Formats: sequence, C-alpha cells, structure tokens
Amino acid sequence: MLADHDFRILFSAYAFSCAGDSLALVALTIRAHDLTGSGWAVSAVLISALAPVVLLAPLAGRLIDQRETVGIVRAVSLAEVIVAVALAFSTSIVQLVPLTLLLAAGFAITQPGLFALTPDIAGESRLASANGILEFARWGGGVAGPLLAGLLAAGGGTRVALLVDAVTFLVMGLAVGALNIRRQPAGSSGEHPDGARAESGLALVRRDPALRLVVGVLVAMVLAASMVDVAEVFFVKGVLHAGDAGYGALMAAWGGGIAVGVVLIARRLQDAPLVPAVLTAAAVVNVAYLVAAGTTDLTIALLAFFAGGIANGLGLVAVRTLLQRRSPEEMRGRVFAAYGALVTGAQLVAFALGGAVTSLIGARSTLVLAAACGIAVVVVGSVAYGRTAPDRVVSAV
Repeated sequence: MLADHDFRILFSAYAFSCAGDSLALVALTIRAHDLTGSGWAVSAVLISALAPVVLLAPLAGRLIDQRETVGIVRAVSLAEVIVAVALAFSTSIVQLVPLTLLLAAGFAITQPGLFALTPDIAGESRLASANGILEFARWGGGVAGPLLAGLLAAGGGTRVALLVDAVTFLVMGLAVGALNIRRQPAGSSGEHPDGARAESGLALVRRDPALRLVVGVLVAMVLAASMVDVAEVFFVKGVLHAGDAGYGALMAAWGGGIAVGVVLIARRLQDAPLVPAVLTAAAVVNVAYLVAAGTTDLTIALLAFFAGGIANGLGLVAVRTLLQRRSPEEMRGRVFAAYGALVTGAQLVAFALGGAVTSLIGARSTLVLAAACGIAVVVVGSVAYGRTAPDRVVSAV
C-alpha cells in the first residue's frame, strides 16, 4: 500500500503528527519541571495536553465534516508550527499552559481529519490493512518522539526539542497539502444536508448497536488499563526488582507487541467479524495483566506484556476499522472526535484513580484489580454480543 502516492503521504502525516505530539509532551513536561520545580505545574501541563481532545470534540468533528478536510488539516498543522515556536521561547508557566492548550487543540482537529481521510484513500477492500499500517506509524512516532525529545533536551535543552517539534508540524502540513484526494464537506453534493449535519458523533455511537457495544467496552478497558500505566513503574521496581532498565524493557515489550499486532495480524481482519475481534483482544490483554501480576520473574512479565501488546494492536485496528465502516462518510470526523473524547476522558479519570489505588493496595494488587474489572467488562460485552450480534445490523445513515 505504501506504493500508493496518497497513502504514503497519509502514513508520513500520521508518523510525523504522532512523533511531534509525543515529542512535545515530553519536552513540555521537562520545561514545566525546569521552570517551576512544581508537581502541580507538571500536572497542569499534562492536563492541558489532553483536555482539548475532550472539550473540543463536538466542534472539531463538525469542522472536519463541514469543511474540506485536507485544507483544514493542512491549515491547522501549519498553525501548530507557530504555537510550537512560541512554546520554545516561553519563559513562564503562565505562558506554557495556554500555549499547550492551543497545541493540543490542533491535535483534537488533525486526528479526526486524518481518520476521516483514511477510507477515501485506502478504499473499503484495504481498510483493515491500511489501519494496521497507520497504527504502526502512530505507535512508531509515539516511541520515536519521546526518545528524540529526551536526547534533544539533554543535548541542547527543551528549546531545541520544541523547535524540532515545530519542524514536524511543518512537514506534516506540507505533506497533507500534497494529497491528490479531497474530502468535500457534508451536504456539498446535496445528500444528507440536514440530519447528517445536525447529528453529533456521540449520538451516532449511541444509536448504532455495534459501535455502542465496542466503544463502551473500550472505554471501560481504558479505565482499567490506564490504572496499570500508573502502577507499572512501582510493579517493576518494587515487585520485580528490575530497576529502570526493567521498566524500559517492559514498555518496549508492550510497544513491540503492538507493532507485531498491527502489522502482521491486523490485516487478517479485513473479512473477519470485528466486534468479536475487539472482545477477544480485550480478553487477552487482561489475561496478560494477570500473568504478569502473578510472577516475580521479569522474563515471564516481558512475555506477558508482549502478548498483551499484540492483542492491544489487534484491538486498536479492529475498533478503527469498525468506526470507519459503520460511520456515514459525511460524519466520520464527528464520530472519531467523539471516540477520542471518550477514550481521553477515561484516561484522565484513570490516571487519577491509578495513583490513589496504587497507593492504597499496592502495584501488584492494582494489576489484578484492573485485570478483573477488564475481564468482567469482556464477559458482559460477550453476553450482549451473543444476544444481538450487533455487527450484523446495518447502521442507519
């Protein structure tokens, strides 16, 4: 698929976007720490980097669906260049927080835009494979960005890192502008001028039985998994006694598993039922948490996390493909914005819960609790699926 001109550009845009966003997050965290030495300041920056995805979801989705998508993504990406440069020269937390909010607002718009363009560029017959490749770009950029941020900050300070971040947004904006395809706004052809324009992405997710089931399961899973994200460092250091290197290895095992899942296995989803794929992936992820929690051997924990990462990658591609297939073309921006808001909102809640729960019951017990909650969600979801098989119901348009 990378031989196709537009898909190659889309792949590059995803990679640069995710690398730039993750690079910025690390650099801004370091900048907040260096400027203030305050944990509250770091928390304020992290919240600022996530909150716009939740708060701006309705506006971002409508913007993507009611304007020509390529032009919007290109304009926002180029505007992010200016914001990133301003961040590089910020000198106080009073400047840092609002500029971080602006940068995150750009992400809240560009990600639904890229999602909405994918089916038009890849085509229905290659959608699962395309999503697998794009998830690889997303996670690859997400890994490369923090590594690059750390190296740049260590060598030249956070100003250099944030200026490089500005370059990633510039490259993304120029790349998107080179796409041959254009996605016209909803109703421009005279179809669905009223109902499709008025309905929100969240309303469509609620109305569609397959999307309602899968997104509900996924949000509950994110609540559990994000608690694990908080507990992992305590688990590795306090239970496995593996130190910083062990923590890095565990994170790498999960990321490596995702890479395998999205590239080698996800392409098999093209003709597979997607709701069972999501439920199966969620079950494997939680079994992996239980296996890791039950051992004091780093090798076993690494193997468990690698398997969990494979399942996570498979589930990510299945969810994206299901969202694209069951969303009317003229509503894809709103649907993905709503999905992003729900997932990010769950992460924000879980990060707070994870710290409290880990402090209260310990890291190992937190992994067990998260896995038990996740398995309960999978059981409930599987029973609901068995009763209705909602992916066989055609979504109303």
